Amino acid sequence: MPAILTPALALRYLRQLSTDVRAAIVLDADGRPLAGDGAIARPAGALAALLPAGAGELVVRVVDGGAPRGSALVVRAAAVAPTLVLAVGSRALLDLLRHDADAVAQALAGGAAASGELPPLPAGAVAVRDASRCVQMSEDDGFPVQTAISAGMGLLDAVAAASVGSGD
Repeated sequence: MPAILTPALALRYLRQLSTDVRAAIVLDADGRPLAGDGAIARPAGALAALLPAGAGELVVRVVDGGAPRGSALVVRAAAVAPTLVLAVGSRALLDLLRHDADAVAQALAGGAAASGELPPLPAGAVAVRDASRCVQMSEDDGFPVQTAISAGMGLLDAVAAASVGSGD
């Protein structure tokens, strides 16, 4: 089934739904940018590469000096579908944005939004949701949490560097 939403339109839609999306990109199955902020392509690709096969979502909360700096959100509807990578500020309504990003990822993959609620985020800095099993993964499951945190920080650093002198 052909995609019912283009990558560029998907990003416009998500930016309209949340005012705290700082940067966003859509990557193809090979990690190449399809639409979005080119300045974050490399760190977004590094973060997206950490999403395990079969997992639909990776959320990394970034804290700097004890204060929340923001979050990185990676969402993919299927293994060969486009991947959304969002860098959001600390004031984003993360659960609502996760729901919206999940619906957009489904549309990019050519399907309808899945019904039902996403499981709540655990308290830790990193959460990975396996869409097929609705299971949260952790470092105990072999997921590289510290690598994900470093990749999330790299994404937010790239956003900050790109916005210097942009008038924001």
